Amino acid sequence: MKNLFVKNFWIYIICTAFVCNVFAADETLNTVSVGASKDTFDQGYDDWNASSISIGRKFSFGSMIARVNHAARFGNNGKQFEIDAYPRLRDGTYMYVNVGWSNEDLFPNQRYGAEIYQSLPQSWEASLGFRRLNYSSHVNIYTGSVGKYSGNYYYLLRLNSVPDELGNSGSANLQVRRYFGDEDYVSILIGSGRSLSQLGTSSDVVALDSKRISIDSHFEVKPTWVLSLGLGLEREEIRDDVFRNRTSYSMGIDKRF
Repeated sequence: MKNLFVKNFWIYIICTAFVCNVFAADETLNTVSVGASKDTFDQGYDDWNASSISIGRKFSFGSMIARVNHAARFGNNGKQFEIDAYPRLRDGTYMYVNVGWSNEDLFPNQRYGAEIYQSLPQSWEASLGFRRLNYSSHVNIYTGSVGKYSGNYYYLLRLNSVPDELGNSGSANLQVRRYFGDEDYVSILIGSGRSLSQLGTSSDVVALDSKRISIDSHFEVKPTWVLSLGLGLEREEIRDDVFRNRTSYSMGIDKRF
């Protein structure tokens, strides 16, 4: 089964590369990215480690990214394969489309997502989308956002809703991003509500009441090289009046060519 899974993945990558070459723009921008993250807990849990490698390319219709994710949690290791696409539909309108799959229980067996973004007057932007995660059961996540560009700042409010199976849970995140050029930035995110997490076993996915804050930075350290760093703090209620504190660290580097 695992060999068949890997074989099908590479068939898909080859087909994607063929389509990409057919629709490639005259000028392309390629990016290879490597990232790693670590989550530490103040009680009861070993560290969670994750890493990823991806390759992306800009085309005449938008951009596409192929990614391999690796996770180490609960004494297990697992991999997930993903494809992201950002097709332009018309001036001021574009989409985010995601598909992912894994045959290891640290990740959903399949995941799907789509979101449409629309530019609005006076530098506003809005989006509406969904995500679906298929474990032994499935989870649907409905999401939407409103953003505003103002000078060197970008403000984003995102709302998430997980109906029915996890008790109609919801969360809200507010992000403020300060740009220092076209792409260099520092951002702060504050969030609250019920968000998805894992407890006990790798397939035990639940919605936890949490409050979180994180800071992320993204800077060109030399031409064609970009460094990203992140730090997050989260307080999660795992049972009535029982909390765990999570600290997250992340780092990534992009090479453009």
